[in-house]
Amino acid sequence: MELSPFLSSIQEARLSNGSRSLFRRRRGSPLATFQVWYKVGSRNEPMGKSGLSHLLEHMMFKGTEKMAPEEFSRIIQAHGGQTNAFTTKDFTAYYVVMAKEKIPVAMDLELERMTALRLTPQDFEIEKSVVMEERRLRTETQPEAHLLEELEAIAFTSHPYRWPIIGWMEDLEALTLEDVEDHLRKHYVPSNLLFLGIADMEPGEWFELLESRFGSLAPGKTPPRVEVREPTQRGERRTVIRRKAEVGMVAMGFHVPQVGHEDAMALEVLACVLAGGKSSRLYRRLVQQEALAVDVGCENPLLSFDPGLFTIAARVIPGHPLERVEHTIWQEVEGLQHSQIQEDVKRAKETLRRSLLLSLDSLMTQAMIIAQWDLCAGWWKLGDYLSLMEEVSWEKVREVALRYLSRENCSVGWLVPQGSP
Repeated sequence: MELSPFLSSIQEARLSNGSRSLFRRRRGSPLATFQVWYKVGSRNEPMGKSGLSHLLEHMMFKGTEKMAPEEFSRIIQAHGGQTNAFTTKDFTAYYVVMAKEKIPVAMDLELERMTALRLTPQDFEIEKSVVMEERRLRTETQPEAHLLEELEAIAFTSHPYRWPIIGWMEDLEALTLEDVEDHLRKHYVPSNLLFLGIADMEPGEWFELLESRFGSLAPGKTPPRVEVREPTQRGERRTVIRRKAEVGMVAMGFHVPQVGHEDAMALEVLACVLAGGKSSRLYRRLVQQEALAVDVGCENPLLSFDPGLFTIAARVIPGHPLERVEHTIWQEVEGLQHSQIQEDVKRAKETLRRSLLLSLDSLMTQAMIIAQWDLCAGWWKLGDYLSLMEEVSWEKVREVALRYLSRENCSVGWLVPQGSP
């Protein structure tokens, strides 16, 4: 699939109450997806109430005056569909995938949940316990997840990106039902959401289905913006985690701008040059040539509401010093300004282009791409992705590596294994 036809098939409409909706007709597919994306995530939580957005996501499945707890999911499954939700630092999304003729059922259920959610003290305590157990299982008993959480906590000193999406355990223990209710009233309003649909039906039919159900809802007050700006980092920061683990890890984070900044696309290419597959520079050096690491990865926060953290993480083969792995990473990063990287940049561009176009075969991935680009940049800006990437020169990649991947802008985390888990 090419990108231009994909983008030209997306249509936008506003309901009577101002709610935005995007729809893409996907011809020939019996399946459809209906999604609601709220512009609220962990970045919107007050200090001391981390995990609130994720906990509210759980509470959205606890029933209404007409539906028992978890009945929403059971009804969708009874109609042959599947439903779930997720929370990120920037937004919370709820989605349904089912036969296109069953989509009105999902919309009716969503309307019921939007207008008549039932929050009881008993359900709140149950779900809070579930979330706390989820934190124990996914973070506190997972050394690598623990390290990456600590890395963000030291890299950000002011911005709410510093706390985890699932929340700190102490904050979770202190959260109240009133906190959840206030978060719901403030952020779950039609003026703060995006409806998204992909189905084989006429766009007018889809928008009419939405209008007839949601168009009369009061738009609500637009939530306050997050105005916190992270201060410029002016010196290296470090954290060391000593845990029972099979392998160690070296993780490094650098503050970088997001989509819309003139350097953002060059940073996207740089991430792929460094660790985008087995032909990348760090993989070749750490895994293939020197056998220091099991694997290595690199992520650039292109689609985020605020400037994020460019990360490099290597899982270290037992018996090798973490110091050596970190030193080797720095050799590759700092060596970029003296290396011939023309072929690396060419390969990276080809990899990024191929990855994007192949991902468009998936219904859910299409939805994710459309929604994230829309919320972070405007969905039409996705059309600039490939053209802007092609314009990135190898000299520009060198330039952003030198500008952002510096020691004074770096936070380093080590996971030091303390024996078999």
